[in-house]
Amino acid sequence: MRGGGIVWVTEHYLANPISKIRCTDKKGNPAELDNSPAIEIRFTYGENNKRTVFYFDRVFVSDSMVTGVPSRFIPFMRKTILLNDITKIEVQNGGKNFKYVSR
Repeated sequence: MRGGGIVWVTEHYLANPISKIRCTDKKGNPAELDNSPAIEIRFTYGENNKRTVFYFDRVFVSDSMVTGVPSRFIPFMRKTILLNDITKIEVQNGGKNFKYVSR
């Protein structure tokens, strides 16, 4: 749910059914993050080390590219990055107050 003033909107979408994200911390130690709507994934890619942030539960990977949604408020906005261009992937809890709701 998101709100602006006194108007509340409930966003419905299919999310990736992952409950835990296995990753490493900055020192290379194993770590686990609980998946939530606040988890962000940042891709560094290309010759100029461009960066793009997507919401983790709105990232889709195919055989040659990753497509994601960078905004909860503009869900039709999407961006695609070629897998071969990616040089670094970072995952973090963005601290935003988004929650999953049951239907």
